[in-house]
Amino acid sequence: MKMDKAWKSIRQIWAVPEIRRKLVFTAGLLLLYRLLAHIPVAGVDRTALKQLFSGSQLLGLLDIFSGGTLANFSLAALGLGPYINASIIMQLLTVVFPKLEELQKEGEYGRELVNQYTRLLAVPIALLQGFGMYFLLNSQGVIGSLTPPQQTALTVETLNPGNLIVFGVLSLIVIAAVVFMNEASRNIVVQYAKRVRAGKIYGGQSTHLPLRINQAGVIPIIFAVSLVLMPSMVGRFLEQVQNPQIAGAARAAVSFMEPGGKAYNLIYFVLVVGFTYFYTAVVFNPEKIADELKKYGGFIPGIRPGQATAEYLSAVLNRITLAGALFLGLIAILPAIAQGFFNIPTMTIGGTGLLIVVSVVLETTKSLQSQLLVRNYEGFLNI
Repeated sequence: MKMDKAWKSIRQIWAVPEIRRKLVFTAGLLLLYRLLAHIPVAGVDRTALKQLFSGSQLLGLLDIFSGGTLANFSLAALGLGPYINASIIMQLLTVVFPKLEELQKEGEYGRELVNQYTRLLAVPIALLQGFGMYFLLNSQGVIGSLTPPQQTALTVETLNPGNLIVFGVLSLIVIAAVVFMNEASRNIVVQYAKRVRAGKIYGGQSTHLPLRINQAGVIPIIFAVSLVLMPSMVGRFLEQVQNPQIAGAARAAVSFMEPGGKAYNLIYFVLVVGFTYFYTAVVFNPEKIADELKKYGGFIPGIRPGQATAEYLSAVLNRITLAGALFLGLIAILPAIAQGFFNIPTMTIGGTGLLIVVSVVLETTKSLQSQLLVRNYEGFLNI
């Protein structure tokens, strides 16, 4: 029954020209990106590149975040990293600079202008990351003389049946956990006082304010991995200097912060938890929510409007964010756990990638359902 409704909704989506154009455009972008991901950059020694990635967990971890394009050193090796970093920086700047925050609140025009600034900021970030990647590979002897682009040879790692079963079961568990944590929320009951205007009674209704357990999404992991990889990346460069003290300190830093090690995983986990609380505080403002509720006559039963409501929301959010922060930390170090307990190679499974994919799929489903409901169609979930 549910499947019949889902197929019916899919047919209704395809019947709407506006939605159909958006779907075709998105599919075209995905196809173009995957095409670019398989076109290697000219002048790269494929054998040296393969040896470099096979002997470095750091580069292997970076390849996970690039969607596999870094190991091929393709035209799309940077992936969406520069734009994501630019988006994060712009979100932080809107908190620091009131003018940007006011601009974002000016409706569609303000949001479009902020998006334009984000795209412009992504350009220098992409250039910086591109040059950094070039110098890193050049120092390792991967960049050779220019040759015509060659076809990319994808290395498929063979798994024995036992590991394949463990991998499949673990993947299903991780996907289910990600869906649950993404959708889990604490519903705060909100009531509205009755008001009489022009002889009509308004308000008197009861609703709820959902506080998501994972307010920050995948952003804390992106923040944390940028910091935790920095000592190893800087150390790789400083290992080549002539000063023995600096070179020795660099080798010690690389050894201590080698991806997959105990110190690396512990610091990574702590950073993810810390950034989860930090970013949640950035995107959710209890004082603003409390003022909005008070402005429209809403209140939480048993809690006084105003500052008391803000303190209550902040306390509840801090408690439920702990579960979300610990979950994100576990997802971040999941590859190391899988490698240690199940002897599954680190590159085989990445919880962060699953978190991003599941989040995008859920948001896309909700967006499509809202488009159907606007056009008086029955949604996927029949709500």
